[in-house]
Amino acid sequence: MTSPLLSRRNILLGGFGIAATATVAACTTSVPGKAGMPSRTFGAPAPLSPSPGQRLVEKTLVAKPVSLDLGGRTVSTWAYDGKLPGPLVRASSGDFLRVSLDNQLPADTTIHWHGIRLRNAADGVPGLTQDPISSGTKYVYEFTAPDPGTYFFHPHVGVQLDRGLYAPMIIDDPNEAGDYDAEWIVVLDDWIDG
Repeated sequence: MTSPLLSRRNILLGGFGIAATATVAACTTSVPGKAGMPSRTFGAPAPLSPSPGQRLVEKTLVAKPVSLDLGGRTVSTWAYDGKLPGPLVRASSGDFLRVSLDNQLPADTTIHWHGIRLRNAADGVPGLTQDPISSGTKYVYEFTAPDPGTYFFHPHVGVQLDRGLYAPMIIDDPNEAGDYDAEWIVVLDDWIDG
């Protein structure tokens, strides 16, 4: 005889209830004042240096509020170095990149190097691979440029990408001659400011 308390339905419902409780509990751990940010903190990554003979490419970016003309309409938004898109970061595969971000925004930010294989400490995902960069502070990203390609970088914080914080990045192939007449970089975007 089968007990009504141990029916398949009751076992499945109990399992779903336990899973739902664990999921809700995992979603509620956060730092006070940082809604949705995990409570984990990260120390500053160990500074790196280029290997002997490795070319060093250095760039400083300033993330700040700006007023820009978007096709005849002036909008208040955010940008890197006051430009939309932000300035091109260019290196060759194998170069050592050192990019300093000066956060002059009224909010935390990061830089995520979209599509690029690199060490976690340089990946720019707040609460997962680094602490967010607080307003008024600086952070230095260091990594070796991996695969040649056309990429872009942007924050992984709220709608900052949609406000204008993005820019192209090109990693050249040092073995490619580059025999072409002209190079054009085209960046398309939708807007929430304007």
